[in-house]
Order: sequence, then C-alpha cells, then structure tokens
Amino acid sequence: MAYWYDEWQSIWLREPGYLQGILDAGFDGVYLDWIEAYSDENVITIARRDGVDPLQEMIYWIKDIADFTRAQNPNFIVIAQNAAELAVYDDYLAIIDAISQEQIWFDGGADNDPPGDCPLPRTEADRDTKEYYNSLSEPCRTYYDTHPDGTLHTSSEEYLYYLTIAKSKGKIIFTVDYALNPENVAWVYETSRSFGFIPFVSNRALDQYVEPFPW
Repeated sequence: MAYWYDEWQSIWLREPGYLQGILDAGFDGVYLDWIEAYSDENVITIARRDGVDPLQEMIYWIKDIADFTRAQNPNFIVIAQNAAELAVYDDYLAIIDAISQEQIWFDGGADNDPPGDCPLPRTEADRDTKEYYNSLSEPCRTYYDTHPDGTLHTSSEEYLYYLTIAKSKGKIIFTVDYALNPENVAWVYETSRSFGFIPFVSNRALDQYVEPFPW
C-alpha cells in the first residue's frame, strides 16, 4: 500500500470520499489501524523505489486526515493504533489525540490460537532468554517459535518506554491486551492503571467479553 500516492489518498480526501462520509454520518473521530505499515517490507521496497521515507510519509498522511476532518470539526479525535515508537516524533504527537497499543503485557495468536495469556518478556534483558522461553506454556512456545518477528520477541519495557513519553506530553494511552486467565486480566488492569493508562482485555479474536477488573 503506497499511502503517499495522490490517487490513493483521494479515495479518502475527495468529496464525496470516505472521510467526508464519516463526518456526514456524525462521527467524532477515527481509530487508525496499521499505522506501522511504514515498517512493512513491501512498503519499504516501494518507498525506496519512489525515493521517499515511508515513516515520514505516514506522519504526513495522518496529518492530512486530521487537517481534513478538523477543518469541519475542530474537536475531531484521531486515535492511533500501535506504532508506539512514533512517540519520539513531536510533529506526530501534535497530530494525534491518543495511542491505543496492543499486547503490551499479553498476546495471543492472530488466528486466536492461542487466544491469549502469552506473556511478553517484561524487560529487554528477558528477551529471547532460555528462562523466558521455559516460562511459556506449550501453545505460547509454539507461537514464539513460529513467529520470530512477533510480539513475544519484544519486551513490555520497550513499549512502555515510548508510551510514557506520549503520556508525559499529554496523550491519552489505551492498552489492549489479550488474556483470559482471571489473574492475568486483573494484573493487566491494575498495572495499566498504575501508569495512568486506560486498559482493555479480551481474547485475540476480540469476540469474547471479559469483565473489566474493578478499581
């Protein structure tokens, strides 16, 4: 997806277009998924061919979305899903209202196998260690082994580093973790709230209601 192409952006920005339809329907904001598309190998290949920086082009694109919608509704909300690492860019934080970050502490398989309760390594020092691997359940070990670039090879500490930067600069942080074990659910709610974040927990397919842990 070459999101910096004018012909692709016009699908959203033209009138009538998707964004105008969203505004006309009375929605107050957008929730933008797959912002980390800039790190996709195929996107990087096309960007290199076109002589553009895919990360910077993503920031430009989100700004175009925000500018279009806020020209008609100054209070229009832009929530970014994932890509917490962009919190180091002040021009990016100036655009968005909030970040919703998945799997900070627990994840599951994209196909809901396992549905959740696979803990991420808590610290950078724990990443890809024998001790961490041995602590995983058999389904989580399978997920770890079959997804060498997956989230179980990323630490909670890394996510929290970027999210606390965004929080310190006034951004609302939502956390989305995948767990069903009541102890894990309670732990996520308590831990997320301790950082001043707003937590949500469900299974990986997001088709199962998990009772929020009370304050």
